Amino acid sequence: MFQSIIRKTSYALACLALATGILAGHSYASSVNGKPVMEWSHQFGKDQLSTNGSSLAHTSDGGYIAAGDSRDNSDGETKAYILKLNSSGGTQWQQTVQHGEYTYAKKAVETKDGGYIVSGTFSSDDGRPHNAVFLTKLTAQGIIEWDQEYDNGSNVNGDSVAETKDGGFVVTGYTLSASGEDSAYVLKTDAQGQQEWFNWYRFGSNQHYNDIIATPDGGSIAVGTLDTIIGDTGSDGAIVTKLNGDGEEQWTKKFIQLNSGRNAYSITSSGDGNYVIASSAEKDGQDVTYLTKMDTAGKVIWEKNYDLSADRDLFTTVTRAGQGFALIGNVQKGSYPDYDNHFDVLKVDENGEILNYTVLPDPNLDGLGRGTASPDGGIVLMGTIAAGNQYILQLAKLAGQDEPPQEGSFYLDSDEYSLTAGTTLDTIALFKDKEGLVHNVTNQTIFKSDNLKLVDYDKDGNINGVHAGITYITAEYQGHTYRASVQVVRASVPK
Repeated sequence: MFQSIIRKTSYALACLALATGILAGHSYASSVNGKPVMEWSHQFGKDQLSTNGSSLAHTSDGGYIAAGDSRDNSDGETKAYILKLNSSGGTQWQQTVQHGEYTYAKKAVETKDGGYIVSGTFSSDDGRPHNAVFLTKLTAQGIIEWDQEYDNGSNVNGDSVAETKDGGFVVTGYTLSASGEDSAYVLKTDAQGQQEWFNWYRFGSNQHYNDIIATPDGGSIAVGTLDTIIGDTGSDGAIVTKLNGDGEEQWTKKFIQLNSGRNAYSITSSGDGNYVIASSAEKDGQDVTYLTKMDTAGKVIWEKNYDLSADRDLFTTVTRAGQGFALIGNVQKGSYPDYDNHFDVLKVDENGEILNYTVLPDPNLDGLGRGTASPDGGIVLMGTIAAGNQYILQLAKLAGQDEPPQEGSFYLDSDEYSLTAGTTLDTIALFKDKEGLVHNVTNQTIFKSDNLKLVDYDKDGNINGVHAGITYITAEYQGHTYRASVQVVRASVPK
């Protein structure tokens, strides 16, 4: 007789409560059934004075890569901080990088070789004090392969990085000068971090890019804003620029709204060869979020805007989530100086129609607006909490509500397991979908033991070694099966 246990994880609501639902006065296409649940929540940097997060991305092994900075005491130097997590938010490795007195990792993404590229900013004292850019390449295990600085004397930040078709990297970010008239920039390197070109771009008196994505033709698309400090603001607005592989401008699309401060913060692939851009603007005293789908020639396919409440909403991250997209940001409730900041998440379908809107009522987290979607439809959020004199990085996952993937290959994390009688070993079930993304589907998998006298499962679905011997387990998911051997060895008896 087989023992079958469907692994279902039921977590308490950790340290955050959730408020979600349909907003009054809006007609939405659909809503997620039931209330979101906090699946896990972890804190990092408790041994530091301050640990902050700047970016979070999903990785192909089902885990996450986070980038930020840390400082160990009030007089200490600030270091770039990179953190690799597994699918449950557990730490796999940590790494720090130092350039000058103040070093900040702004973005980390997985590379095609299974490693990671990190872009960031450091304070340079070469001549007048200013910010410069660094890139660090890490192996899959977090070991530094190479580390490069790019300092041309200009005040630039390495806020975003993407791997290009040729294996090199493009970087962009905020620029700042005393005159208030800055050019946007993009930096291109080869696979070893050697600079190939550094180009400036001007469309008005003051502009910068916030995010960049590589394109299949070897080029890239950068998004940002025209924001005039001195002079006429009639041409201000969000900008989207397509570059070829040599950094030459192919086209630029401007979204001009007079005195609106419209700014494009984030871009992602839509999954069908096009792109989706998140931007915001002020309209009639209210913050309005825009989501724009564009084709490769810069033509707008559709654009939606969301005025979600009377409070101030700012979504700075857009990420693919299931068949649609998730906007991650923060909402400011109240007025200065008596206001609170809260995480909020807006999920939309592939046409930009609202699915649900979630606000986390726990107030006054710092560094909001950062996060990513998980393959199971969940959302992982990153912020900083104050604990006495410390600032601690916190990551939390909202459980997914989407349908699990069914087309692809199913497997376990090992073909052979070994444990001692009387001990427990976890098994992880993985599913690689047709787009190559790896999903952790352990919670939706049924496990069976061929011999319960040797191996059985606890209530969480972990392998229990009962008696010495060799047997097999079978995992079943959505009509897929996978078998693995299990060897239970006799516990040693002290002499």
